Amino acid sequence: MDYDSDSNSELICNICKRGASGRREAKITKMIALMITAFLLAWSPYAALALAAQYFDAKPSASVAVLPTILAKSSICYNPIIYAFLNKQFSQSLKKIFGMRMSRTMVADSQKPALTRMNRQEQRN
Repeated sequence: MDYDSDSNSELICNICKRGASGRREAKITKMIALMITAFLLAWSPYAALALAAQYFDAKPSASVAVLPTILAKSSICYNPIIYAFLNKQFSQSLKKIFGMRMSRTMVADSQKPALTRMNRQEQRN
């Protein structure tokens, strides 16, 4: 069998691409699983209390009934928090929006020219 160097480098590139895409897919899968778990944990107490009140004549006090309701309705806040912690680009954008300084090691290569232009403009002012 005669292999040329182009086909070998192409094979290596395909393996590398699959490895990177596999890591991305694994990260996305973890993030989605965490979001689903957070949703279920937030809404399960509310659902259990609603079922108990409907079918088993449970009469919880107002202070007990409000806790599952608050937990369930706060679930809308969990997805952005989970996404911010697990997505590097999203967290960098949030830091930029809220005016937090990023360390040089966190800045992507594609953003470095923009940062140097911004730094020059800041120095002029």
